[in-house]
Order: sequence, then C-alpha cells, then structure tokens
Amino acid sequence: MAKLKVGVIGTGMIATAGHIPAWKSLEDDVEIVAVADILEDRAKLVAKTEGIPHAYGDWQKMLKEVDLDIVSVCTPNAYHKE
Repeated sequence: MAKLKVGVIGTGMIATAGHIPAWKSLEDDVEIVAVADILEDRAKLVAKTEGIPHAYGDWQKMLKEVDLDIVSVCTPNAYHKE
C-alpha cells in the first residue's frame, strides 16, 4: 500500500512539537509532503528542518497544488472552521 500523504497547516509550536513528530513516528505508513503557514518564511524553515518537500505561505494554494490524503490543522482554535 502506498504511503498516505500529509499536509500541515500552521507551523507553530503545536505542529513542530506535536503533529509533525507524531506523523513522522508513523513513517512506514505516512509521509509529510507539505506545510503551509501565513508566515511563509517559517513554513520554509520548518520544511527545510524537517525534510518536507513543499512549503507554502497560503494553505489554499497548498491544497490546490499538492495531492493530500490527510491535513493536520495546527492553527489556533479561533481560526478553525466551525
């Protein structure tokens, strides 16, 4: 079975300390292929540090350009969709 492709929206503390390490612990089954953050430089830094191939400053562009199976939303709760 092919690995599931994961994208992460938000590259702050909950992503770098929680979601990204958790997804990486499942490396036999999943691969983080993209991250997005409104602070594009931070997204690029996290992608480089974590070996993630794609970084975006716009999550909508990430969703349009990268074929994902799973998306981790790691933004503050106030920015989640109801």
